[in-house]
Amino acid sequence: MQVKGRTLLFIEPNREYAETLQAHFAKQNTVIIADCLSTAEECLRLLRFDLIVLEILLPDGSGLDIFDSFKDLPPCVVYSTFNEEEAMLESFYHGACDYIVKPCSLKLLEAKLHLRLQPVRKSEKTYGALKINPVSRTVFYNGRQIPFTSSEFNILYYLSTHAGQFYSANDLYEEIWKAQSLNTTTVRKHISSMRRKLLDVTDGKEYVLTDFGKGYAFTEDYE
Repeated sequence: MQVKGRTLLFIEPNREYAETLQAHFAKQNTVIIADCLSTAEECLRLLRFDLIVLEILLPDGSGLDIFDSFKDLPPCVVYSTFNEEEAMLESFYHGACDYIVKPCSLKLLEAKLHLRLQPVRKSEKTYGALKINPVSRTVFYNGRQIPFTSSEFNILYYLSTHAGQFYSANDLYEEIWKAQSLNTTTVRKHISSMRRKLLDVTDGKEYVLTDFGKGYAFTEDYE
């Protein structure tokens, strides 16, 4: 699994790690390295990226602060020396789509990043007045953009591509983040926020259904 033809942002303060990442991924991609939070934020204002890989511990703050500064982010993978469960859960809560502990072989890292990237030419999905674009990771209803977080988008996109099928919160966690569920309330909180945003914009139209005992499903009746 190779990553090719993408624009990648690595937020990495360790010079040795940064040089290794640059040497490996720049062969077939456009790679930008930011060694601190402020530089990363400047890069995100100027360029559009397909994927962000970030360290939590930065010289001017936490890498997770990027989720608070920008609401329309591409997939973000945490690549950190922290291996505590609490750090992983906090990262997923903020919107990370994966968490990789250093050290990690470049081959394994690239395979994981490949899984988190949407196909370049994957088309926009339309469900009545709702449009979901997996490339730009944006959602519009009747031309109005809905400001979803990265995790909210991940859940909505997964449910929409499996319309009519019910999933529990644990199922969604394992399907989307490809990791064993830790039985947290994280997914439920994301779904609650996502549904509220949808209802506010769609004047109460239910796109995401809930059924006690079954879980959550994207409606098949969206006309």
